[in-house]
Formats: sequence, structure tokens, C-alpha cells
Amino acid sequence: MYPALNLASARLITGRPDNPHLVRSSQIATMPRGPLVGIPGAPSSFSPKSPPASSWLVCDTVATSSSIGSLQGVTVTVIDGTPDLTGHRQILSGSDAVVLRYGGDAWVIREGRRSRIEPTNRAVLLPLGLTPEQVSQARPMSRALFDALPVGPELLVPEVPNAGGPATFPGAPGPIGTVIVTPQISGPQQYSLVLGDGVQTLPPLVAQILQNAGSAGNTKPLTVEPSTLAKMPVVNRLDLSAYPDNPLEVVDIREHPSTCWWWERTAGENRARVRVVSGPTIPVAATEMNKVVSLVKADTSGRQADQVYFGPDHANFVAVTGNNPGAQTSESLWWVTDAGARFGVEDSKEARDALGLTLTPSLAPWVALRLLPQGPTLSRADALVEHDTLPMDMTPAELVVPK
Repeated sequence: MYPALNLASARLITGRPDNPHLVRSSQIATMPRGPLVGIPGAPSSFSPKSPPASSWLVCDTVATSSSIGSLQGVTVTVIDGTPDLTGHRQILSGSDAVVLRYGGDAWVIREGRRSRIEPTNRAVLLPLGLTPEQVSQARPMSRALFDALPVGPELLVPEVPNAGGPATFPGAPGPIGTVIVTPQISGPQQYSLVLGDGVQTLPPLVAQILQNAGSAGNTKPLTVEPSTLAKMPVVNRLDLSAYPDNPLEVVDIREHPSTCWWWERTAGENRARVRVVSGPTIPVAATEMNKVVSLVKADTSGRQADQVYFGPDHANFVAVTGNNPGAQTSESLWWVTDAGARFGVEDSKEARDALGLTLTPSLAPWVALRLLPQGPTLSRADALVEHDTLPMDMTPAELVVPK
């Protein structure tokens, strides 16, 4: 009789997904006894959940009393499951934005990504509705959230190639870099930018940035009639996707200190949906807050999760996919325990059958999954080992006994 350290080890050794049978201790006492076998720290319960819709969040909650630029007071939470969007929580859209700092840079977070902004560039700040103080005194974000958010184009004065030089298309109203305005019978005025081979439509906010910067030909927009503009070739050379149509509606971090990157994907979809959620607390229902698990291995660098929450529709058998919303590959397999630890699963039919993990795994983004503490790999080779003693945990946390 070999005492197995846990259910995972017993299943891998026997090659069957059996559950333990209750027997009398007197029966066990009559059998020859061998040493301990199996994988130290492997899980002892398996109830696979692999819903067709995967939802993962990486959340920062900033203590509003924390010092500017300090990572102390930033709590990182990983959420496996659909967020609760009640209680003044919102998905950022349109001109909604959060301004946070990482390292020595300030970042405007909106529409699922982050764009760097310079706190001293008033030509850009003023049209965006930002003050230098809002940017320079922005609260910190963790490395976890920084890595999860895709980077977008920097918010600066757009660089116009060959600004000041002659445009080559017929009827060009001015040199390259000239901002032109076209009056409309109904609706707002239309702004355009003269480039080398045509004109590009400008959002009014970007036109104001170019005028503020005093770039070549931009002391004052040049008026061009609609009939004249219609004869000019239209081009799309500059990436202006980082700029909102209107001044930013910046979230007050004192009232909404929680900022989350939300990744969601349903089986059969070609792309994941990536959004940003802001709120007064992490997007977990008030009745579920007591189920948020604090992690023993929580660090202070912001590179690992401090806590984790599993929603009712969470997945615990997952295949890793890339952070890019369009990532099509699924890579390593992982089992996630209710305690918030992740265990690599040997990608073989033998191991999966033995562990009872025969269903199709849900997808999970690596930038979220990697924040959870990692346990040993669940493989038959790792389970087929004997032990006299078990290794000691070198970084335990003190157990605080309630009084």
C-alpha cells in the first residue's frame, strides 16, 4: 500500500480518473506499507469547468492615500469569470479615460489600450481637456495591468512628413501640413490636413492640436469651399486612432480607484473583446466579496496577483492563448484550483484521461494566468516518484489566528 500525496498523483499513477473509496483503517493496517508517492503540492479535487465563453480580468485598485508614483497601495486582482457591472461600475467608451503612471511615464487608458502622454506638452493637453497636474500627479499602476493593456500610438503632436514642403497634387491649397476648414450647410465644420499626395480628414480635436503646436502652415486654418475640397484626392496616411473625437472625460481615481483590463472570448469567435472597466471597487458583487481569495505568494512589485476571484461561470481547465485579441493559437494546458494556484497539465491523452480532463479547455490569456502562483506540472512521470520527506516551503506566510 503506497500512500499517495493527493488525488492528482493517485490518478496519474493508476492511469484512471477514480475517486477515493472509503475503507476501514483496520483494513489498511493489515497491508504492507510503502513510502509516500506522488507530486508534492498537487491538487486533491477535480471538478472541471470549461464554459464556451471565457472571461478574464486584471484589476488594479489604488489606495487613494498612497504617495504619488509609489506602487505601495496598489492591489492586483485576477478575476476568472464575468464581472459584475452594477454599483457605478462602467465600461470605458468614447471619450472616457483613466490617467495612470508606470515608471516615469504617464498613460491615458481608453478603448482597451494605453497611450503615452507627455505632462508638459500643453499643445496636446489643452485640446484633450487635461491639465499638467492631472498627468504629472497621476496615480501608479502595477506591472500586471501595464503588461495586460496593449500599447497604442503616443498622444503627441502628429508628425507630418515633409511639413512645409510643397504638395504635389493639383489644386493643393497650401504647403504640406496646412490645416483647412470647410464650412457645412448643416452640421459642424469639417477639418482636413494637406499631405504630399492629398488631404486627410481630421477630427476637430487633432486640428486644434496642430494649430496649438504652430506647425508649418498652421497659424490659422485655411477656409476651403466644399466644391473645391471635393476635387482633392483623399488619403489616410496618419494614424489618428489614439485621439478621441471630443475632450476626454477623465475618471476621478479618488471615487473610482479600480481599473480593470477585461478580456472576453466565446468559442468559435475569431477575436477576443478587450475593454477597460472602472469602478469604486473591483467588479465583484457585494455578496461575493467574501469569496475573494488572498494569495500567500503576493508580492509588492505588481508583477503577481495579490488576490483572485472565481465567478460562478469561471473556467478551471484552460489552454493559454496570446494577449492579442486576434490570437488563434492555444498553447499549454493548465488546471486552476479554487485556492488560486495554476498547475501545468501534460498535454497527452494518457494524462488528461487519468485526471478526468477530457473536455475541451477554455481559452485564457497568458497575461492574466501568469499572475497566479505556479504549482508543479501534473504528469505521470512526475507522479511516479517516492519520498521519505517532503520539501519545506521556503516562503511561507504567517497564519493569523482570529481572536
